[in-house]
Amino acid sequence: MTEKTLSILRALLPCFLGGVAALGLPPTNFWWLMFLLVPAILWLFSQQTAKLWYHQFLFGWLVGFGYFITSQHWIGYAFFVDKSDLWMMPFALSGLAGFLALYWGLAFLAAAKLHARGHPLWLALPPCLAIAEYLRGILFTGYPWAVWGQMTDAMGGVTQLASVFGMVGLTLLIWLWAAAPFALWQERSWRRGIGALILLSLPAAYLWGEQRLAQNPTHYTEGVVLRLVQPNITQDDKWRNGNARAIFDQLLQMTSAPSSTGRPITHIIWPESIVPFLLDESIPGRAELATALMPGQTLLAGAVHRDSPKPEAHYFTSIIMFNDKADVIGHYDKWRLVPGGEFLPLEWVLGPLGFRHLVNLPEGFTAGDGPKTLPVPGAGFAGFSVCY
Repeated sequence: MTEKTLSILRALLPCFLGGVAALGLPPTNFWWLMFLLVPAILWLFSQQTAKLWYHQFLFGWLVGFGYFITSQHWIGYAFFVDKSDLWMMPFALSGLAGFLALYWGLAFLAAAKLHARGHPLWLALPPCLAIAEYLRGILFTGYPWAVWGQMTDAMGGVTQLASVFGMVGLTLLIWLWAAAPFALWQERSWRRGIGALILLSLPAAYLWGEQRLAQNPTHYTEGVVLRLVQPNITQDDKWRNGNARAIFDQLLQMTSAPSSTGRPITHIIWPESIVPFLLDESIPGRAELATALMPGQTLLAGAVHRDSPKPEAHYFTSIIMFNDKADVIGHYDKWRLVPGGEFLPLEWVLGPLGFRHLVNLPEGFTAGDGPKTLPVPGAGFAGFSVCY
């Protein structure tokens, strides 16, 4: 193996480690891998701290690129809806990962500067990355997907710390816990003791969370029986001309099917944007829906909604609530849209280059006003979340 090949492999190693780190997220939930990966990343990065600033930035960018191109691979599936969009997939996926990795590059650079002033690298990097992840969630409309705090999903009671520190705090803690073995390995004297204390706080957090859950059991509203309708219709079939009738018939049939438990269904939920037409504006569609709904039932339908019938109307991806007469009794408009899928960031730059959003609307979706809690008949108040 030549020296040039070895240099390339050494350069790609941080990218590989970042990619493997994405396995700590749901659904794989290999969070325990972080206790091996983070010390390895810190050890490699410690060899970069004496180099020029762009070496430090590039190292962090490579770790981030590997992490994001792995954790965001699912975005590529959207380009198979319309095969004519397939050419955009490698550019969109690598471009998104490369952009998100900029935050990590800056975080690693900031940690290197703190280390140069005498701060331990393993203590400097976690808060820098937590701040970077916070900024990633709010700047340029925000893209908070795949934050490290989500790794607590499979860590039992540890997740309860979200009630105290939020997602940014969980991200900081995950990095600190995973960096602590590096301190036990590399540090001397009292700093090793700090690493041990940080590591011991993990089982303490678990026990505290489990106790909190035991003292606050989940309360259920009596008499509520949900039906989740999932017709499993592919995206290309959903928006194909001529399929609306068959799709709506399938939804109505699944909605009105007899209960398999013998208990009456009280609330029905349809998936996101499952209706390929404006259901709330369709008089015939609502008349058929009223026939399918039983007295007292409430439907929460994922559907496209617009604010007016005018050509310049704004379109929203929404949850529309219907009563048993198919009257609209409330709606929630998704307010955090997917870049590239539901709107095109920097459209004035990317549009002329041939890029476009993937929804079948001239100008993409419009963001709603924000989080919203609605009174659901017979079930109390509910908050809503539509994909992402």
